This record gives sequence, structure tokens and C-alpha cells, in this order.
Amino acid sequence: MNFEYDPDILDQQVVYIVGNSRGCFAFNKNNKVSQLQQSLDLLDAKLSEVGFLRVNFHTLINTRYYIGKQLKKRIILRDGSVHKVSRQRWKDFK
Repeated sequence: MNFEYDPDILDQQVVYIVGNSRGCFAFNKNNKVSQLQQSLDLLDAKLSEVGFLRVNFHTLINTRYYIGKQLKKRIILRDGSVHKVSRQRWKDFK
């Protein structure tokens, strides 16, 4: 499924986004994956205003779904996914 950037849909339903400069995949709370035709950098700029945080070079998380920290600079989200956090972003979770 493809869809364009819609902040209301992304903010309410998307748990995290994985991608690069050519496109992204959004993983929602119902375990469905959608392809986005926008770069991760562009989505990062737009979605930081509504609670998304870039945790590493390839991943944006919706902070509404953040549960807690794990060892070795990893975080866990409500859907059970675990994400590695970069050294620069780890300070946001302390």
C-alpha cells in the first residue's frame, strides 16, 4: 500500500518508519506496512513537530509508542519492536 504524507494518519497510526533518501516503509500499530514515496530526511523534518524522533540513520519512531530502554543503546516500542539508538540520540532517552 502506498500513501503520501498525511500527518494525521502518521501521527495516530504509525509506530515507526524505516527508510533512506529514496523512500520509506511505515509500520503501523496493526502490524501493517505501507510504502512512503518520500525520503526519511523529509519525513524527519515534517514529523518532528508531531512527536517523531530520529533514533538512528535509518529509523524514525513515534514517541507515543515508546516504552523504555534496554541494554546496549536499544529502545523498545509498544508493538514489541526493538531499535538501536545512535550515540548522539541516546542522550534523549536518559
